[in-house]
Amino acid sequence: MNPSVRHKKFLKVTVLASLALLLVVLTTGCGKNPPVSAKTNATPTPGGPIMEPTLPPAPTIAALTASAPTISAERLAAGKKVLITMGCIGCHTIDTIPEALGIVGPNLTHIATRAADTITTDLYKSTGTATTVSEYLQESVFSPSSYLSLVCPTGPCPDFVMPRDFKTRISADDLTAILDLLSSLK
Repeated sequence: MNPSVRHKKFLKVTVLASLALLLVVLTTGCGKNPPVSAKTNATPTPGGPIMEPTLPPAPTIAALTASAPTISAERLAAGKKVLITMGCIGCHTIDTIPEALGIVGPNLTHIATRAADTITTDLYKSTGTATTVSEYLQESVFSPSSYLSLVCPTGPCPDFVMPRDFKTRISADDLTAILDLLSSLK
């Protein structure tokens, strides 16, 4: 590949990853306080309306449970917490998780269904090794370059945006919580 093209591709991926990280920081506050929105006070003042901070409505476990009746609300909540803590919501969108508004990685709303279809394709079999949805999801977390999704918000998913160090950053319990949640998204 031409060094100039490689440099442009690297810059594009770097910018997208930076934007995703910024989105994570803005939506999660890096584990500090929940995101705050402004609500206008109805009482006008000489300087204009007063902006009072208010917390956004808490997402309901019922919405998650409606799309995933096969696992408990507690497991769904545990998986959601890990997705938020690990910053997954900065890159990935999941319709049933309002905080998950990613702009770089594939939409995970129906990942279990797509994974089941993907692992049967010749294209996947040429690079991936999973034979079950759970194996595919784990492979996607631990070895993201094994198979790149063809559909991301900006086109085919770029390589090297997904962090490569989750094997050392995520506990077995947290991985199971994520895999349980993602496996339920049909």
